[in-house]
Amino acid sequence: MKKNEIIKREHVELGNNYLTSALVFCFIVFSFCWMNNLSPAEQDQAPSHSGSTSKKYLTQKEKLRAAFIAASPGEKKGEAARRFFENLSAQDINRLCFDNDNSVALYAAWRKLELQLTARLLGPERGANIIYIPPGVSHEFLGFVEGRLQVPVPNNWCHNLLSARYGRWGATLFSMKHSPHYRPEGEIKYRQGEGESALPNVYLHLNDKDPSITFIGRGLDEGIDAGAKLPKEVEEKIKNQLSRDTVTGIAIKGRAVIALEGKGPDFEQLICIATRGSKDHPKVLWQCQMDSYWARYFQGQHWFTEFRVKDDHIYLFHCTHTSIGIECISFKDGSRIFSFNSRLPTH
Repeated sequence: MKKNEIIKREHVELGNNYLTSALVFCFIVFSFCWMNNLSPAEQDQAPSHSGSTSKKYLTQKEKLRAAFIAASPGEKKGEAARRFFENLSAQDINRLCFDNDNSVALYAAWRKLELQLTARLLGPERGANIIYIPPGVSHEFLGFVEGRLQVPVPNNWCHNLLSARYGRWGATLFSMKHSPHYRPEGEIKYRQGEGESALPNVYLHLNDKDPSITFIGRGLDEGIDAGAKLPKEVEEKIKNQLSRDTVTGIAIKGRAVIALEGKGPDFEQLICIATRGSKDHPKVLWQCQMDSYWARYFQGQHWFTEFRVKDDHIYLFHCTHTSIGIECISFKDGSRIFSFNSRLPTH
């Protein structure tokens, strides 16, 4: 009797297993058919249950986001940003302000600012071709930048944003009145022989026998005082920048980084050299290109870069007449952590 009961119980359990498997199979078939009947837009919004990160299962928005993050510096980065952000709703923009990637979050915050300004041009400022950015809107973006990056925004970069104007055609203009390259009238720029060139935080001593460079720091996040001989392979390159008055730099932890202007966005460089007291002095430790422009570069356009340092990262705050930018570089090897620019290529 007990044996028959055991056999009967096993048959019941086996039947239940078959029934469960059949229900799971039907659910999978139903889900597949349902997804195939959705439009592409609906498929973008459909929930994913697989948890896969394979590109095969990414939505169109996720693919555009991934392409933007992976894009190389310069106009390619700007073009990828344009494709990603151009058709997003205000709700999408607000959500992306909390994205875990700084490049995405910073441009989303800037796009949010632009949407607010466009609304003003269609509403209370209707008829105006260009307006000053209201202080409340500028301060909201500045607060977002400082809160997100946890580094203080440089003064000149901040003041240029606070005095910026926004045009009906969708461009932001920066006056560049606030620049770290400004000198009081009469200050000596360069003297022959053993003279010095006084630049923002940087002094170049041009003695032909022993050309050297001095960095003036203003605190932990603005670098420390340091000096270095100019390595032979970059000596002429740095000297040539004196006439353009665009050299800026920062020093910390036995290293100094110098920003050098080039002939366009693909040529602007950062050069890291070992400073006095370091076992590697004098030596070029690394060089890399800056990601200071995402749209077409206009020859002769004025620009400047200010620095901040946090942990082992350098934060570069760029400003031109038509854009502002931020990028983060590893102090260790010059690899790029993220970048942002306010100006995108047009169609």
